[in-house]
Amino acid sequence: MGNKPRYTFEECQEIAKKYDSYDIFKEEQKDIYKYIKGHCWCTLLCSHMSRINKRLKYNIDEVKEIIKKYKTLKEFRIKEPKAYGSVIRHKDRWLLKDLLPSENSYNRWIYAYEFKELNKVYVGLTWNVEKRHGQHRIKGTVHKFLKEHNIEELPHPLIVEGPVAYDKAGERERFWMDKYLSDKWELINISDAGSLGGDTVGNDVVAVFKINGEFIECTSVKKAAEKYSIKRNLIRLVMSGRNKSTNGLRFFKEDEWIQMGKPNKIDSFNLLNKEEEIVLLDGDLNVRQVVKNKVAAAEYEGYTQHNINNNIFMLRHHLILNTKNGGKCAYYDDYEKFKRNEWIIVKPEIHKCKTLLLLPKDYTEDDVKKLLAKPLWWENRSRKRSLQRRTNPMKIINRNLTDKTVQQFSLDGILLNEYKNPREAAKKNNICVHALHSCLSCKSYTSGGYIWLYKETFMRSILEEKIAAAKRMKEREAKRKIN
Repeated sequence: MGNKPRYTFEECQEIAKKYDSYDIFKEEQKDIYKYIKGHCWCTLLCSHMSRINKRLKYNIDEVKEIIKKYKTLKEFRIKEPKAYGSVIRHKDRWLLKDLLPSENSYNRWIYAYEFKELNKVYVGLTWNVEKRHGQHRIKGTVHKFLKEHNIEELPHPLIVEGPVAYDKAGERERFWMDKYLSDKWELINISDAGSLGGDTVGNDVVAVFKINGEFIECTSVKKAAEKYSIKRNLIRLVMSGRNKSTNGLRFFKEDEWIQMGKPNKIDSFNLLNKEEEIVLLDGDLNVRQVVKNKVAAAEYEGYTQHNINNNIFMLRHHLILNTKNGGKCAYYDDYEKFKRNEWIIVKPEIHKCKTLLLLPKDYTEDDVKKLLAKPLWWENRSRKRSLQRRTNPMKIINRNLTDKTVQQFSLDGILLNEYKNPREAAKKNNICVHALHSCLSCKSYTSGGYIWLYKETFMRSILEEKIAAAKRMKEREAKRKIN
């Protein structure tokens, strides 16, 4: 006779019903939680529980206080792994600027690229000359200079001084810059002395506006991020036009602000995507909850703030978008107009389009096209990616390899059919091409309920291994159904 189970399904169900929070249940009922997870009952017993999204709970001020206790980066990373992980995950490395580096990178070397024919020089500071030399070949100020002047090869840098202590390296770099200038050389450096590459956007000057169009001040991105507790990458998104605002503020580049005539008030201010109330709806468009902004909506629905692919962060005015568990969301002002019968809900006549549109009663087809059109930054990014695919030699090689003959086997190993290439096989069997390729490259065992292999590289051992794996999968599914 087999051992009696520690808990039955009914006992676990009764205990799980007492908890509304998944995290509290996980902490207080550790033994039962492990038992439920081991038997794959989480979806059945814990679906009613709410989960705390730890990534959204991030306080910059608290992390700053923790960082002040340590002198070196290594000490902070080892003794405060959670705080260090949150800084790296949220891309806030600028918080670590006052920490000294570890012992292996304490010393610095000052180097120079001398272009004698053009009488120009680049003076740099690094803790690893070889690594920095490789980076200059790929990107940065020196790489741009080589392209502009059609210089094919980058000579090895001349090390002018080193090793120099970390705290004195900036002064010595400034000394060598001044020396080259006194010898009538022209510097091509962009960043100031003492910097180790880093974020050059932090020095850009931006004009800060309120959401209603009132001018606040003109300052650098670095200072604005610290003063208003906003991450630099979010300010960059607003500056580039990908987002309209962040934390109730709008940022313009200094050049754009000067072209406007340095206004203190913008009358025709674009209020799209501003931080305002969002109403969360159920499947029948009844109100479930009204929240302050997109971040609060994401937290309520269980999304992460940094997952830009979810519907909440892609929400625009005049749209009703899907959220998790069949819910929907819209801007509160737009939904109020619908309730007052000023606007109507329009469903676009596009296959698999789940987005609903809120439009005036006298809408036109052009209004629908404008709302469904992708932004300009998205189109530019897709063009760049398609260009990279066409010009990348590795992609071209892989494209030629996909013209092999494909064999289709049943899960018992019987040959069913042959196709000229994977694309034809995927089309005739209604299978995704990427899923078929993963099976052909042995990343997965089956695709679409069949086993797939290349005819040219067919091996009996691989086929037998995939057949055995398919049988194991069937046995697991049968056990799950019994449980």
